[in-house]
Amino acid sequence: MPYQPYIAAETPAPPPGALVSSHNRSPFGYSCWRSSGTKDWLLMYTISGEGCVKEQRYEQLCHSGDMIVLPPGTPHDYFTTRGNVWNMMWVHFIPRPTWAAWLQLPKVSKSLLFLHIEDAAVRSRIESTFTSLIADNKAVMNPLFEELALNSLEEILLLASSFHYKKSSHTLDPRIHDVLDLLSHNIKEPVSVPDLAKRVNLSPSRLAHLFKEQTGDSIIETLLKIRLKQAARLLELTSRQITEIAEDVGFQSPDYFTSKFKQYFGVNPRTFRKNMQK
Repeated sequence: MPYQPYIAAETPAPPPGALVSSHNRSPFGYSCWRSSGTKDWLLMYTISGEGCVKEQRYEQLCHSGDMIVLPPGTPHDYFTTRGNVWNMMWVHFIPRPTWAAWLQLPKVSKSLLFLHIEDAAVRSRIESTFTSLIADNKAVMNPLFEELALNSLEEILLLASSFHYKKSSHTLDPRIHDVLDLLSHNIKEPVSVPDLAKRVNLSPSRLAHLFKEQTGDSIIETLLKIRLKQAARLLELTSRQITEIAEDVGFQSPDYFTSKFKQYFGVNPRTFRKNMQK
């Protein structure tokens, strides 16, 4: 267990909705504690040195290439470990609806998301993009620079999500690859786990266990996400009726579609389309 400096009082969180970012080079003694978390998301990327992020009893050490994401309402504290200088960049943000899929990074505790990026080229690009984000975010009097900062944050999330997908897909069992392909190309069709299991020569129970083990979600949960992502694309890129889109991606009930869409993207389909049109 790393030695933690004494924290006298809670650290105030920035107001939700504001994009707040910075680059810290903090020696031992630097610490932050928020017993109720924040009302926005927090992303931290370590360049060098060592820090520690805690969620309740779970502790995650952070080294070069490590990315931590804390969703809203996650109690946490973090600090520089003894004998180190923690060189890291951070940003508080409210995600755009289209970012939901890119925030599905590996979960190492109840809420804490963690990704270690080994690829030197990806690390370098994230660091340079984060530098641009921080610089553009300082131009508070120019709303276009705030948009540039948000675009940089979107690029960082895309880089991290792309790296995670590439890394995880290399280790997927070929039969799970086949099932994912079947789900992606037949999103409107009803799903039967026994039928899928026959297609890949597994028992239904073995397929269900292996799929959950390798992807983190059940087959039904994965199909739901695929359907919702396709619905989001249709809402953004077409003018079709919401009920038609719901049916096209496999939802028989428009009300159920709206409920699941809001649960996943944070807004209902109508509001999502309106935001995209803006």
